[in-house]
Amino acid sequence: MVEKIPFFALAAAGSVVTFLVQKQGGAIWSTSIDTRIENALLAYVRYISKLVWPQDMAIVYSYPRHWPVMAAAGAGVLLLAWTALFLVRARRNPALLFGWLWFLGTLVPTIGVIQVGSQSIADRYTYIPGIGIFILVAWGAAELMDRWPDRKKFLPIAAALVLTGWIGVTSIQLGYWRDSIALFYHAVAVTTDNYTAENCLGKAYEKAGDNVRALVCYQEAVKAEPRYPQAQFNLATCLFDFGRDQEGLEHLRTAARLVPQDARIQYDLGTYFLLHNDRDDAEKGFRAALALRPDFPAAKEQLDKLLAAAPGPVTNAPAPAPH
Repeated sequence: MVEKIPFFALAAAGSVVTFLVQKQGGAIWSTSIDTRIENALLAYVRYISKLVWPQDMAIVYSYPRHWPVMAAAGAGVLLLAWTALFLVRARRNPALLFGWLWFLGTLVPTIGVIQVGSQSIADRYTYIPGIGIFILVAWGAAELMDRWPDRKKFLPIAAALVLTGWIGVTSIQLGYWRDSIALFYHAVAVTTDNYTAENCLGKAYEKAGDNVRALVCYQEAVKAEPRYPQAQFNLATCLFDFGRDQEGLEHLRTAARLVPQDARIQYDLGTYFLLHNDRDDAEKGFRAALALRPDFPAAKEQLDKLLAAAPGPVTNAPAPAPH
């Protein structure tokens, strides 16, 4: 334990830096501690189920507004029951408890009690914790075979059937990664209120030139989570493309309020106000962008032009910053 102290210190420092950077970037969401604990309990069970059978997997799982209390309570009882079982079996087969505690412990930094980002779970987080489950299964199966030596001959057949099943479902999951539209469409289909996937699906449709479907996706994303600034911004720009300027400005203002520390969005807010000859609000947007990022040349250039220009309609307004 003493020789591991430097590693614990490095891990703690890395966690603090990650938290501060993500907080500055607006990735720390203000969710109640009760909701985060409920999500953590359910996340453990969801991770196990997806390790056992990789079905309904998605590139992103959005954080729901509310978890069913009974579901979270049931997950907590299940985790306690498994822990009690492995504690009882620890003397005869310590690998069971070792594997279980490995799984529980290595997931702690990513389980969401301190929430970074909008995801409720992330499959990539189970690469290392999953080792604990595999240890538990391997040594547990060995113990069962010691009890029933006459059934050992069936073990290779059972293993082959399980591996065949896993290969099959894995190949199905890989098929969803053929392009962005297929990937995020599947994520929307197998999850509920997945505003992140809806927003990304909208962006994929927009890049494919299908702005009608993109608009629908952005609207669904904003409906599922009005606090999601990326969806608010993308919905605003898409509405501008359809000539629905007033609606677009409202959503752009909302995005600017949600991420006041994002200089690009503040610049775009100034740009769109300038396009609509609202010089006062345009000036506020450019000044806000420069206050956040003094080395923002486009914002400085447009502010200088705005202050030097005579009152009247704007004929050469800048283009928004790319996102």
